[in-house]
Amino acid sequence: MKLRFRIRHKLVFFTAVFLGSMVITAWYFFTNNLNEKSIEDAKVVAQTSAREYANQIESRLNHNQGMMRALANGVQDFVDFQGDYSNEAILDTLLSSFYKRNEDLLAVYYILELAAIDPDWHKDHGRYISLAQKEGNDITYFKATLDTASISNPSSYYYQTKRKPAEVLAEPYQDLLNENLKGLLMSSQAAPLFLPSGKFAGIVACDLSLGGFADLVKDIHPYPGSEAYLVSYEGTVVGHPDQSMIGNKLMDLAEHLPSDEHMLDKIMAGENFSYTVEEGEIPYFITFVPVVSQGTEKPWTLAIKIPLSIFMEQAKELTKGASIGLIIGLLVLLAIIWGLAYSITSPIIKTTGMLKRIAQGEVSKNNHLSIKSRDEIQDMAESLNQVMDSLSEITNFAHEIGRGNLNVELQSKSENDHLGKALLEMKDSLQTASAQEKTRKKEEDQRNWANTGLAKFSEITRNADANIEELSYKIISELVKYTNANQGGIFLLETDNREHPVLEQKACFAYDRQKFLQKEILVGEGIAGRCFQEKETIFMTDIPSSYINITSGLGDASPSCLLVIPLKVNEEVYGVLEIAAFTKFEPYQIEFIERLGESIASEISAMRVNIRTQKLLQEAQLQGEQLRAQEEEMRQNMEELEATQEDAARRENDLDQKLKEATDRATVAENKLEVALLEIKNLKSDQLK
Repeated sequence: MKLRFRIRHKLVFFTAVFLGSMVITAWYFFTNNLNEKSIEDAKVVAQTSAREYANQIESRLNHNQGMMRALANGVQDFVDFQGDYSNEAILDTLLSSFYKRNEDLLAVYYILELAAIDPDWHKDHGRYISLAQKEGNDITYFKATLDTASISNPSSYYYQTKRKPAEVLAEPYQDLLNENLKGLLMSSQAAPLFLPSGKFAGIVACDLSLGGFADLVKDIHPYPGSEAYLVSYEGTVVGHPDQSMIGNKLMDLAEHLPSDEHMLDKIMAGENFSYTVEEGEIPYFITFVPVVSQGTEKPWTLAIKIPLSIFMEQAKELTKGASIGLIIGLLVLLAIIWGLAYSITSPIIKTTGMLKRIAQGEVSKNNHLSIKSRDEIQDMAESLNQVMDSLSEITNFAHEIGRGNLNVELQSKSENDHLGKALLEMKDSLQTASAQEKTRKKEEDQRNWANTGLAKFSEITRNADANIEELSYKIISELVKYTNANQGGIFLLETDNREHPVLEQKACFAYDRQKFLQKEILVGEGIAGRCFQEKETIFMTDIPSSYINITSGLGDASPSCLLVIPLKVNEEVYGVLEIAAFTKFEPYQIEFIERLGESIASEISAMRVNIRTQKLLQEAQLQGEQLRAQEEEMRQNMEELEATQEDAARRENDLDQKLKEATDRATVAENKLEVALLEIKNLKSDQLK
């Protein structure tokens, strides 16, 4: 006896088998692709994160290298004017002034070839060092002459720079001579000096502690379980979560790194590279990115290790959500097929016709099946009509969703209305995605606004002349316009020829016009003075009526908000920026203005260094002119003395000549007298005879 199955059972069975096989196949490819994509996403995220942290380290190195470059330029400008390096007093003054403004460094010094300061020195070695360093709260100075007999350390960064003059970031080392710094891992940054002829003359350099970099690396945890390493050009570990590893070589980490004999070569070449490794059956992704100090040729490298399980968990969550969606969709399809199977017992023609119309997409509330059998068939027909109504509502719902109307309503038919719930969940997901997209676009617009503003003001500072007042006016005028504020001003610290330091207003701008106001504020006085003293941003929306008024053609009014930020860089404050508006500043605008304040402070610091350098050069030039005037006066005196001596010698010769002539005449007269006497004697003798 052959088994017979009802049509609905056959439909359900074969459909379930077919859909199940399709779902399993699709699921297999989906999970494989998802895992692969998760791994690729992990690599991209790790590399991006490593690059961001590498940029922070590069920023610190570039700041110090820039200071060395500025000091070298100042010394070079003086030497180009002076003609040589013989004036040690001026060089020591530049060194001392620079170190007092950068006491966070361990030491600042310059090293000169003896041949550059002593024209009688003809050896290829021998150098002179002048160093300033911090001991306790005092600055001590050290001077010495080194390597006069031979080169003591030909592998040092000084002689490497001498062989190939360029800016240098030295390999990390430990100071074994200074008891206060003994055991401290440190490095040096240097810039070369040249004679006016272009020949190498020496370097200016600074010693800096690498502890700050180690602390920065220790705090790098972009994801749970991640860690970072900072490695120098020759493989010395500068930063590591395990403090005992700092100062060792990269190969000491071999048990935590992949086996690659060319790893150090890649680090020296400044390459981006990555590995996937396992530690205790846990897969990790390690990416290496170069850290390049601007102007140097030996990059360091930052490595970040991230467990792949973090990204695989995200893949598992997506897989779980997709599984639920597939199951719900499969159940909905099975329910529809089940209902269709029941409809087969109704009149074949009507049922088939309606099914064909449904299959052709003719969904309308007016397209109903009319069966009045008052039995299960009628119930089936009415259910089919309800399906038609539901599909019509779903179609209308889908059309509205397609038009972008995410507020369209769809009523769930029952607690078991899986399709309705799925569509409502889809609508909720689309609404969430739309809201997220709007938020993302808003944040992106805010970032673009801030980045555009920073680029704009960077261009202003780059093209500015060495005039702080003019630069201040350009910045505050453009800032007031760019932020749609109404009034702003810049106050800078002034200490020259004053009993007490004050904040002097350098520029003021309101309603598209420059305001020429003279205003001074004591440090700690008022909101601006308090902002300078506390080194923190002050944002006020409840402003005292007597503090500030914004004046326009329509009258005076108090602003709705006031923002005062310190102009600081490396915790040194150079002044404050004050800006007021009728509309409240958004957090991203405040953050932008704070970042701009750091840029302004850095530029003002550089300009003041340049102004001081120019002043020192002018003083040196004046002293040189005075010396030349004194030399000219001495030369004239010597010429007058030589003329006097020549005249005295000439008179002495004339007197000798006259004396000789008088002597000759006296001799002739004496001879004539003797002859006359002889003649008289002879005459008398003749008379007697």
